[in-house]
Amino acid sequence: MLKHIKNLDIVITRSCQLDCDGCLVFSNHNAIKGHTLVEDSMTWLESWFSRLRPEVIHLFGGEPLMNPQFVDWVHVVNTFLIQQRKYKGLNVQTNGIKLAGLGQELLDHLVNEEKVHFNISVHNQLPWYQDSIKSAVEMLETSFDGHWQQLTESEKIYKQNDKWFSVTDFTNTKNRQWVNHYNGHAATLMPGRNFDDEFYVKSHAYCEAKEYIQLYEGNLYKCPTLAVLGQTLNALGNPNSKDWEPWLQYNFLPSNCSTEQLEEWIATQCIPEKYCNMCFGEPKKITIHSLKSK
Repeated sequence: MLKHIKNLDIVITRSCQLDCDGCLVFSNHNAIKGHTLVEDSMTWLESWFSRLRPEVIHLFGGEPLMNPQFVDWVHVVNTFLIQQRKYKGLNVQTNGIKLAGLGQELLDHLVNEEKVHFNISVHNQLPWYQDSIKSAVEMLETSFDGHWQQLTESEKIYKQNDKWFSVTDFTNTKNRQWVNHYNGHAATLMPGRNFDDEFYVKSHAYCEAKEYIQLYEGNLYKCPTLAVLGQTLNALGNPNSKDWEPWLQYNFLPSNCSTEQLEEWIATQCIPEKYCNMCFGEPKKITIHSLKSK
């Protein structure tokens, strides 16, 4: 019997073109890069899709469209969803820079045939970036005959039945804030709080990623930041390793786990744990800082 979960993020790249202060997955560091290849992933994809039934799947990064096998990833994941008789579409979180470069024909195919839902997050008001977003939105509007709905002051969705894409403007700092998930940058990278602090319950309450199980290199992780922490610290030369040690002891869930281990892990994934002290939580919410192209 398949285990139902709400959200599954499949991390297909660490690379990103942008430098967003406090990036959830550390992709604002120039040393963080690299893609997950489809051919290296089929064994664990088959294993997890034989055990999990996600309600929503996101292709996640980094910037997913930077993976040269992006279209292959879409097709492979959708093939597994069809086998589960669950074909409501596949979500892709993107900064939008490379969308227009896919071309109208491929975008039409992805939206209409592969049922891809693009979640476009806008991170800067630089003219070249805004032009990229404008072109991508115009092409997606051409792909199907939908209509716009304003969800919030900074978020809108273009929708027709089960086809849609959304645009969220993170430059609207009056209404959009995010939690900084750690302190510092590169050599000064540090957890937000001490591991044994009592704040972790409150931090979890404000976490915007707590409902998103991460599938990274074949293993399940509690949240996006924990999933890539070890690889990030290694790439940066293991700064402040003693301070990070409790978080590096986190027990991810491998694809060969037992049914009992899977049940137990899913039950604890959604609740506060001391690992949540990595993040500052609500008192340290920050608005988006300036971004630059790498």
